[in-house]
Amino acid sequence: MGRLFESFDEAWAYFLGRNEPLDDFFAGFPAEEFEGDAWVIEPPADVKAAAAELQQPLARFDWLKLVPSHFLHVTLPGTPANVSAPELEYRRVTCFHDAVAVEVDAPVLKRRFPHKTFLPHLTLAVTTSREDPHELREVLRPLREAYVGEQKATEALHVSFRFSPERLFEPWTVGECIAV
Repeated sequence: MGRLFESFDEAWAYFLGRNEPLDDFFAGFPAEEFEGDAWVIEPPADVKAAAAELQQPLARFDWLKLVPSHFLHVTLPGTPANVSAPELEYRRVTCFHDAVAVEVDAPVLKRRFPHKTFLPHLTLAVTTSREDPHELREVLRPLREAYVGEQKATEALHVSFRFSPERLFEPWTVGECIAV
């Protein structure tokens, strides 16, 4: 995987100028299946529906695996203690080294998790192989300024899931749900 970005504008600029293949999302993980866990915020139904519309033009790429509606989420980089009802705005499509995502503007989360490389996002698709970015770039340019929706989050979920290329997007198991 390439370097971590410190802003969405930096990620987008890198994607626009990129000539080398996009990374394979699964290449950085162990070959054997394992159980993962994370704290997440699940977006509301209207945000999920708008995300599904953005995924439609991505379906033509056989090397992109679309994130199913039940798995759409914003990952938190740690426990959500002391996060109070964060407002999230889902807007602008971007592309990282191995994923297409919607940027999430969430000032409360950025203050709570001030890591330079924490960029809250909603992943739309992940790459399944190393592929040339040129055709994807042409598809994403018109989607760049897409507005997906807003949310005032009221809960965070601690979820576990099976991680492998075959099982990644199976429904997660909620271990804990806390009000934020």
